[in-house]
Formats: sequence, C-alpha cells, structure tokens
Amino acid sequence: MNEKKIKVFAQVGDDLLFDVYVTVPQDVWDEEVDGLEEAVRDDIENCEDDEDFEQDLADEPYYGGYIGSADGCSHGYTSAHGRIAYHLVSCQFGSILARLGVLEQLRDAIIKDLVERDTEHQHEEELQMLKGIKNFVQAMLGEDEDDYDCYEGCDNGSEEQIVTIWDRYPLELLDELAERVYGIPQTKTIVYLHGYGSSSQSNTAKYLAKNMPGYNVIAPDIPVDPKEALPFLEEYCRAHHADLVIGTSMGGMYAMQMTRHLRICVNPALHLSEVKDVLHVGIFERFQPTADGQTHFTITEEIIEHFKNMEQNLFVRETNESRFDCWGFFADGDTLVNCKDEFAQHFTHVEDFHGEHRMNESVIHDVIIPAAKRILKE
Repeated sequence: MNEKKIKVFAQVGDDLLFDVYVTVPQDVWDEEVDGLEEAVRDDIENCEDDEDFEQDLADEPYYGGYIGSADGCSHGYTSAHGRIAYHLVSCQFGSILARLGVLEQLRDAIIKDLVERDTEHQHEEELQMLKGIKNFVQAMLGEDEDDYDCYEGCDNGSEEQIVTIWDRYPLELLDELAERVYGIPQTKTIVYLHGYGSSSQSNTAKYLAKNMPGYNVIAPDIPVDPKEALPFLEEYCRAHHADLVIGTSMGGMYAMQMTRHLRICVNPALHLSEVKDVLHVGIFERFQPTADGQTHFTITEEIIEHFKNMEQNLFVRETNESRFDCWGFFADGDTLVNCKDEFAQHFTHVEDFHGEHRMNESVIHDVIIPAAKRILKE
C-alpha cells in the first residue's frame, strides 16, 4: 500500500512547538484533496468581485497567510501564481486529520518528541495531559471553535484546550490544491544564510537568486550576536515559510539549527569561537554592506562568550525525524574549519565536494543548486 507522509505543525500550551510527521494511505489522502479541490473551485466561482480579486492577487507576491475578503468570501494566496480558498482549507484541517485517522499517531509523535527534548523534566504536566488525551487535535482556525473540536478532553475531565494546530496551515496540502486548480507549481522559498563578516548582499545570495529562476531566494542580514541571531533567524524562516534553508560557514552553523525546515549546510563552522584568527575582539569591515548600508561590525568579549555558549548546544533541538532533513556539504580543501566528522555523528546526509572553505560559482552551480532542487522534490 502506498503511503503519504504529512508534516504537521502543532503547539502544546503556550511555548512548546512541534513539527511531526504522520502517514496515511495515499488513496485516502487523494480522496480528501479531491473533495477540497471541488470546494475550492466552488468558492472561487462564488466570488462575485473577481476583478478586484485578480488585482489583489497581483499585489500579493509573497508566500503566506494574507486573508482578504470579497463579498464575504475569505481567501489567501500561496504565491503570485496561484490563489486558493485559504480560510476554507485551513479551517477544515483539524477535521481532515480526524477523518484520516491519524490523531493517535500525532499524539504519540509529539509525546515521543517531548520526552526526548525535555531532559530536565520541566514539562511533566503537559506530558501527562497529552498521554491522557484520546483525540486531541483542536484546529482553532475559524470563527466558531465548536466546528473544529477534534478531541474528547483529558481523562481527568479537564476541558482545557492545550493542543492546537498552528494557523500556518498545511502548506503541502495548499501547494497540491493550488497546482490542481491553477495548473502552476508553487514557488518554493529558499532562505540563504551568509557567512561571518558577510551580509544579505553576498555574492552567493545573488548568484543563487539569479541562477534559480522559479524559486524565491531571500537572504537576511544576520545579527552579529548569536544570542540575538538565533531567535531572529528562527522567526525569519518561520515568517517567510522557508521550504529550504541554505547556509555557508557561520551561516551553515545557523542553518543547521533551523530544525523546522529542510537544511543545506556548506562547510558549517560549528566552533567559530575556537578560530581565534577570525573571531576576536575588534571592529571589522564587512565583505559587503548590509541591506541598510552598514559597512562595519563590532565583536566584544560578551559576543564571543555567547558563541561559546551556543556551540555547546548545537544539537539539542534535533529530533529523530529532523536529523533526516539536514544535508552537510564539506570541501576537501577546507583548511579554515572542518567539522565533517562531528556533523556525521548527528546526521545521515554527508557529502564531499572539491573546493575550499569559501565557495566559488562553479561549486554553487555544479553542487549546491542541483542538491537544492533534488531535496525540494524529495
């Protein structure tokens, strides 16, 4: 029997976020998508203000959760090339999971993830509540919560709603629907994370954007202090719905920690604090100015200490599932940092390429771009 693997984003309580996988029979998944496709087409046909709707589409080129309203119909977009009935689909996702019969699968996956990550046992109460819930998924994505009540409550009789499906909605399902309805594959978003001393305007970022037509390649300016950089990048990748994160050197180290996404880490500098010739106190000139024109950055003793602290916890966020979503590429001539052996202790996908620490256009074109396209299709 062919199976479909679905990635589900969930939240337990106020601060525990999970991305877990469930599997369903492919024919059952296809049946659900068939039903939603029909509903999407009907919803669009019922939208009377179509001229304004087309203009809204042209004005909304990003991949995200914009919800507009035209004559009472709520809509959203997954790219400038396609529109779908966002509200219709996302509001039904909890019920879809119930019909697919994967609620216990989802519960057990979250429990397993929580047990593995909660080494200090700070979330015993949440764990016990999860264990007591039979059908626990509550997709609070609509106006009437009663329509999306998908669990029976805790064994202790509590009615507290502790598990929710994020309103980020199931992107894979929306992708499939948009391609069916509009006949155009969805634009995948790639986030590029630059190396130490570089910026969002790096030559690598520009080369990727130029040589990957059909992909949305974006790059942020990474804050200098890792204490600020790590949460910033997590939010950046989440907000832009990154399908793939590519990082080089320091950026590879940060990319590796974006565990909710597919990742490519090129010569990741896992212990930058130990490279004294690179990371030391002072004011330094960037290779390229940042997007807002900054040309220099400052390293302090405190920042170096923050790097050391972060490097002690590089792998704590990984789960058994997320370890298969990360690829490491290591140059045979990298004499600056070479963390291949350590990386290979935690991840399955480890590949070599001929080159040095800093990539040239040949490596990007012949190694990284083909790998990115392959990974996004897997």
